Amino acid sequence: MVSTKVLSGHEYTMDGSEGSVEGRRRRKHSAQFKLQVMQACRQPGVSIASVALSYGLNANLVRRWLNGRDTGCGSADTAEQMRQRGPRAVVATIAGCGHAPALNTPAQFALVERFLAG
Repeated sequence: MVSTKVLSGHEYTMDGSEGSVEGRRRRKHSAQFKLQVMQACRQPGVSIASVALSYGLNANLVRRWLNGRDTGCGSADTAEQMRQRGPRAVVATIAGCGHAPALNTPAQFALVERFLAG
């Protein structure tokens, strides 16, 4: 049996499987809520841990949200600065990856090979 409740913008799903005394609780956060938390993390002098605590979240979860999002590492401004410093700079977006992809698929290998070939 699975039940879902929404409380303070969080969706709680309770899995009351047989043999489970308390059930498991897993929250699903809306994209709007995640954006609100990430914007709070970008404020000057604010730590990710303090923002996470204020929203009742785990700091590691918030870091995961930030890792693949606009952290400044992959912004258009940063890309332009890189192009100005090094004219050979190439910007590639790899779907489903954060700002530091593992480069472990043939398509990702091809990006590196094309860059090295000049």
